[in-house]
Amino acid sequence: MPKISVIIPAYNVEKHIEKCINSVLNQTYRDYEIIFIDDKSPDRTKEIAVELLKSQTQIPYKIILKERNEGISSARNTGIENATGKYVIFIDSDDWIDKEMFQVLIDSATSANAEIVVSRVREVHESNRKSKILKSANPGVISGEQAVLELFSGKLHAHICKMLFSTSLFVNIRFPVGIVYEDMLIVPYILARAKKVCFIDDVMYNYLQRLGSITKSFNPNIIKVCNELRKMKDDFAYLRGKGRQASMRYIYLNYLILVEQAAILSPSYEMAELVLLTCRNDIKTPIIYNQFTYKPSRSMLLLLLLKVSPKLFYKRYK
Repeated sequence: MPKISVIIPAYNVEKHIEKCINSVLNQTYRDYEIIFIDDKSPDRTKEIAVELLKSQTQIPYKIILKERNEGISSARNTGIENATGKYVIFIDSDDWIDKEMFQVLIDSATSANAEIVVSRVREVHESNRKSKILKSANPGVISGEQAVLELFSGKLHAHICKMLFSTSLFVNIRFPVGIVYEDMLIVPYILARAKKVCFIDDVMYNYLQRLGSITKSFNPNIIKVCNELRKMKDDFAYLRGKGRQASMRYIYLNYLILVEQAAILSPSYEMAELVLLTCRNDIKTPIIYNQFTYKPSRSMLLLLLLKVSPKLFYKRYK
């Protein structure tokens, strides 16, 4: 049984899949398996990945070819169901990792007796190759509940691919299928399950920002995220004081992401209207004022503008 199951869902990434898989195959740590899931790619993604994996014999692998395109969440769930390792890590097929990543994560998990290890991420823009290191919590070991508060407080990004997880954390929990922004929806729940979360300062993961990625194209289905945010509000209602403030801020900032994406990427107000009105109805003016008092920000002012006039909000981005 391998120590780590590496889950790589892929769709339409023939330009990037070779670099991704090679970065995994070139790890200094060798006790892992690769689970490659092709989500019915129309290009040569599948052929390139299969050739690379079959050309080597040191690392065990599974190749799963989906019969229809079902999205990254479904592909990741398929990976979880086929994982046999004690730990699991997710790698997006247009990204790449440092050759020491698995060794550093395993060493950190073992020394800290942690169920989750969180590394740092380098964000690289495809258009100009400029990069920046994304923020994270301070290095150290904290409880899962404390880690949730770090996330809700904005001290780290809800980017799941920088994390090593104990596979047991995924018992009876899966990525929401048919919904974008899946990381921001599932990460709080996984962190909350862990007894110990270890944060390290090593930059191990390279996240490619592509113009053609799903997060850069308008998808009317983002309205489904509203249901998940309502559920999250209820599920974390047990938090009190600053924890409750932080959770509501996280949820409201994610509403802002939805309406900004709708306003920026939709070709007309009519196409964005349902998303804008649904989010407008979900957010409450007293909570916006409370958040602004707690921590003044431009984001809360934008949500107030949405409450006053969705059309003015839309026009602001045009």
